[in-house]
Amino acid sequence: MCFSAGASFTTSALLSLGSIAALSKVHKKSSIMVASMPLFFAVQQCAEGIVWLSYSYPAFEPFRTVASYTFLAF
Repeated sequence: MCFSAGASFTTSALLSLGSIAALSKVHKKSSIMVASMPLFFAVQQCAEGIVWLSYSYPAFEPFRTVASYTFLAF
């Protein structure tokens, strides 16, 4: 998103809800990976939110490296 931590966390929550809804509709094992794609992007958005917070609040600095690598892995 690259707007703010709040936007990243909101998007993460909405994507998580979308993933839960999609996973609840899965009837074949072969469809689980496709239905869980929003969950992967939710993790990415959450990591981005943590990176945003780490620049504003020193308490989040220890998490910046892990969150940065998680964000970049996607």
